[in-house]
Amino acid sequence: MTGARPLESGRSDLPNLPYADLLLRPVASEQGAATMVAGLLGSVGDPEAPPRGEAAVNALHDLQMLLAPPALFSKSFLGGLARSGRLSPHLPALLSAVLKRARQEGLSDLAARVQELAAWLEGPEIQDPAGSAPFLTRLDKMEAAAPSAAFPLSIVVTSRNDDHGGRLLPRMQVFFNALLAQSQRHRLHCEIILVEWNPAVDRPPLAQALDLPAHHDFAALRIIQVPAALHGGYAHAARLPLYQMIAKNVGIRRAQGEFILATNIDVLFSDPLMAWLASGPRERDRLYRVDRLDVDRQIPTSRDLDALLTYCADNVLRIHAQAGCFPRQAGEGPGDLTARARDQALSDGTRLHTNACGDFQLLHRDHWRALRGYGEFDGYSMHLDSLLNGSAHFGGAVETVLPPDHVLYHIDHDGGWSPEGDRSGQFDRDLDRRGLARVAYNDLRQATRVMAKTGAGLVFNDARWGLAGAALPEQAGWRFRDQESGDQGSEDQVAGEGTEGYPVVSLALDRRAWPLHGKLLDEMAALFLSLIRDGVAACRDGRPLYIWGTGPKGEMLVEMLPRWGVTPEGFLDSDPARQGARLCGLEIFDPAVLDGSGGEQGREQSPRPFVLVGALLHEAIGECLAALGYRAGEDFYAPF
Repeated sequence: MTGARPLESGRSDLPNLPYADLLLRPVASEQGAATMVAGLLGSVGDPEAPPRGEAAVNALHDLQMLLAPPALFSKSFLGGLARSGRLSPHLPALLSAVLKRARQEGLSDLAARVQELAAWLEGPEIQDPAGSAPFLTRLDKMEAAAPSAAFPLSIVVTSRNDDHGGRLLPRMQVFFNALLAQSQRHRLHCEIILVEWNPAVDRPPLAQALDLPAHHDFAALRIIQVPAALHGGYAHAARLPLYQMIAKNVGIRRAQGEFILATNIDVLFSDPLMAWLASGPRERDRLYRVDRLDVDRQIPTSRDLDALLTYCADNVLRIHAQAGCFPRQAGEGPGDLTARARDQALSDGTRLHTNACGDFQLLHRDHWRALRGYGEFDGYSMHLDSLLNGSAHFGGAVETVLPPDHVLYHIDHDGGWSPEGDRSGQFDRDLDRRGLARVAYNDLRQATRVMAKTGAGLVFNDARWGLAGAALPEQAGWRFRDQESGDQGSEDQVAGEGTEGYPVVSLALDRRAWPLHGKLLDEMAALFLSLIRDGVAACRDGRPLYIWGTGPKGEMLVEMLPRWGVTPEGFLDSDPARQGARLCGLEIFDPAVLDGSGGEQGREQSPRPFVLVGALLHEAIGECLAALGYRAGEDFYAPF
C-alpha cells in the first residue's frame, strides 16, 4: 500500500498539493505519517516535538476526518470524539499549517472551511463538560511501539453463548478439540484468541460453558470479553447480538503473533494445512487463502482427531473454491470435488478467492495494522471479509491460494449464508425482515474495481479500529504448561479510556441508509475531484490538459474529468509503440508536445499545457516535467 510522499522543497512550506494524501489515502507506514505530520507542523514553527509512531498516524487521520466533506463525517460524530478527548492534541497546529498553505495558494474555499472548523472546535459546544477548557489541549499521549511478536501465529475467533445456528457449543467444542490436538501433533506454538462479544446474560460465559483443558504444551488461550455496554452503542444492537468483524478486529489488534489468522469457531483444519501452519514458510507480503469444504452438521464431539478428520472427509456437502461454490456429486470423493472445482475456468484469470474467505485469512501483523482490520460497518457482516481480501491483495499482500489438500472443513449449520439460500433469496429476505443493513454485492464489485484501477487497497476504519484503548476484561484460559493462568485486563498498544463513553466508529459513521448502492464510492470520487480542482480550474482559463500515463490510473482520470466539464487533449506516453494510438477515444502523444518539439501538435501548445500525472512512476515523470520548466502545482500535479 502506498504511503505518504516525502516532503518536497519549493515555494510552498507544504508538500506539493498533498491533499490527496491528506484526505483520501491511507498511510501504510508510521514513518510516512510521521514525515508528513512533521513537515506540516514545521511549516508553522510548532515548538512541540512532532508525534511519531501510532500518534502520528492518529494525528494525520484526525486531520483527514476534519478536512473531508461534511457528508462523510458529521459534526455530531466529530463532536463526540472531541468531547471524549480522543482527537489529536496536534490538530490546532496542523489546521494552522493547512490554512497557511490555502492562503498562499489562493484556495479560498479550503481556507474558509479550516477557519470554520477551528472556530467550531474551540467553541462552547466542544467545551469540557465542566467548562474548564476546550478539548484541544496539549494532552500527554502514550506513543508505545508495536510489541515484538511473542508467537509465530495468533488464531482469532469470536462467538457468544447464544446457540446461533443450532448446536453452537458442540460445534465450538469440536473446533477446540481438533485445534488443540493438531497443535500438539505438529508442535505448533500459537495463541488462540476467543473474543466473546456481548456475553449472553442468561447463559454461562464461554470459559465455563466449554470443556477446556487446564494447560497445553504449545498453545495459549486468551478470552477477551466485549461488554454489553459497548455493544449497545451500535445502531443494530437490538437485532444483531454479535458484530462479527468488529469482534475479530478486537482480537487482531491485541494479537501477539507475527502472523494472524482470522477464522471461525466451527471449522477444522485438514492435517496438511495444519502441518503447513506449523512448519511451512510464510512470506510477509502474502494473503494466504484456502478452499472450504462444508461437512454434515452431525459431527461427533470427539477428542479423537483422526476420527474427526475422517468424518469430515466422508461427509462433505459442498466446496467453496475460487471459481465458485459446487455441491458434491454422488460417488465423488473430497479430492475429486476439489479438483473439479479448481478446474473451472475463471472469467478473466484475476478473480480473487473471496468465497467463504472469512473462514481463513492469514496475514502478517503489519498488514493487518496497515489495513486496520475489517471494515467496521454498523450492520450485518456481509461481504466485509471480501472487502478485506481485495484491500490486502491490492494493498501489497498478494493473494496466495494454498494447494488443494490444504483445505478447511466447516460444520454446516442454520442461520448463515448458503448457496441454496442465495438462489432462493431467502437469506436476504430474512435480513430485511430483521431490519439489518449490509453491504450489497454491487458495492463489493464497485469497490474491487476501484482498488484494481488505482492499484491500492481501501482502508475503511480510522486509527481507533478494534476498540482501540478500551480496557476489556480478559481471562487466560490456559498458558503454557509452566505458566499460571489468571484474569487480567486486555489493552492494546494505544493509550485510551475504558469502555464508558467509548465512541462507536465505522466508515459509514452517521449514515444509516444501507445498502450503500455506490454512495460511498460516489463520495470518494467527489472528494478526489475536489483535490484536483485547482489544476482543472487552470484548464478552464484556456490551458489544454494532458494526462501522462496510459494505465488504469490514467483511464480513471479520463472517466472523472468530465464531471468538471473538462475534456483532456489526450494522453502522453514515452513509449513510441503506444504513441499515435488511441485510448478512451483520445490520442496518445509523445511528451515532446509539451516543449514545442512534437511537430504540429507541439507548435500549437500556447498557453502552456497543464499535466495530470496518472502513472506509477510519478516521481520520474515529475523530474522530466521539471526539466522542461514545468512547475509542480502550477503546471503539473501528480494526484496518486
